[in-house]
Amino acid sequence: MNYTEKEVDEIDWHQVPYEHLASWQDVFQASREMVDLSAPCPICGAPALHRWYLVGHPHEFVYEGTKYVAHGALWEWCSSCGSFVHCSSSVPEWWSSDLEVDTSKLTYVPDALEEAIRKRREKAA
Repeated sequence: MNYTEKEVDEIDWHQVPYEHLASWQDVFQASREMVDLSAPCPICGAPALHRWYLVGHPHEFVYEGTKYVAHGALWEWCSSCGSFVHCSSSVPEWWSSDLEVDTSKLTYVPDALEEAIRKRREKAA
């Protein structure tokens, strides 16, 4: 890793600053990568971007050529600088995740998701 990884409880979580929101959205909308994105964070430059959808109730529709299968919630975050977005979202059909998340610990900030990523990494090592 090219960035200094902090403990989960040391990350200063904050919403993506308004002046970076367009570039943040561009990065995530351009990618169909699952949990871990290869693009650098548009705020700090670290290769530490992630996304995760919580699949809620089924709701199928097509919008601008993309099929959506459910309504749920979305977290997008940078493990390095702590910038994040959390919102209600439609879940695209292409989404899948091997991340084992304790959904009872989910909150507005992505602490539980970051912890799940670190546990996955430790298992793989």
